[in-house]
Amino acid sequence: MSFISTLLAGIAFPAPPTLIGWLVWVSLLGMLVYALYRWRVYQPVWGGREWGIFVVLFILIAITNLLIGVRLTSASARPLPGLPADAPGSALMIFSAVPWLLGGGLLGPLGGAALGGFAGLLRGTWDTYSMFSVIELALLAAWFSTNVRQRYRTPAYTLLRQPIIGALLLVPLHTLFYIISSLFTQWGVDASVPATARLDLALSNAGIVTLAFAGEMLVGGIVAQIVSKAFPSMWGSRQPLQPSPGEKSLESRFLFGMGTFISL
Repeated sequence: MSFISTLLAGIAFPAPPTLIGWLVWVSLLGMLVYALYRWRVYQPVWGGREWGIFVVLFILIAITNLLIGVRLTSASARPLPGLPADAPGSALMIFSAVPWLLGGGLLGPLGGAALGGFAGLLRGTWDTYSMFSVIELALLAAWFSTNVRQRYRTPAYTLLRQPIIGALLLVPLHTLFYIISSLFTQWGVDASVPATARLDLALSNAGIVTLAFAGEMLVGGIVAQIVSKAFPSMWGSRQPLQPSPGEKSLESRFLFGMGTFISL
């Protein structure tokens, strides 16, 4: 583990997706647009205060994602195929998640996605070396916003509204996105790198990448939890509680229970 004063000292390398990877990237973009449309009920109307918060958080995105962090190392980590570089995604930028998590709670899914996408652009250029980071962080920020702003009344959904819980739930999704991006990102000029090499890169680096992202989520979740308690009128939604999908539909309850059992 080594201290990082800034990621700008490294090489800017936003690697594009492979030919098939572009289809995956566009599909994920379509998923993001569809999710934002479905979650529009959680989007508040912006006034002057909200736009001011957005501008401040947008500036903080650049500061927190590029300054002050640590580089995690592991004996099992692999370099990029064909390129001598640090393991992508191994930088733990301590306060990097704070702005887009706050944006999700204060500004709704659209604001969170915009801030997350900008954060993904910076990290994809100087850390993960993949343009998939743009879509990933935008999706994670929008989903976090939906979780903390939903108003279902059952204990599970009440727990999900806690920012620290919502932030930590993003960690396994990040690992999944990391494996997908490793399989469909073209690093270097050689486009014929076999899928086995890409999969080896993803699996060998998954542990350290997950640990780095978990550290960022822990710090961001704690800060978001404090803000939610300090400014309850600004955080989340003030709508009345409503029955959860499981309460309103026996079919939804059955599918949720069976889905949980099958997943386990």
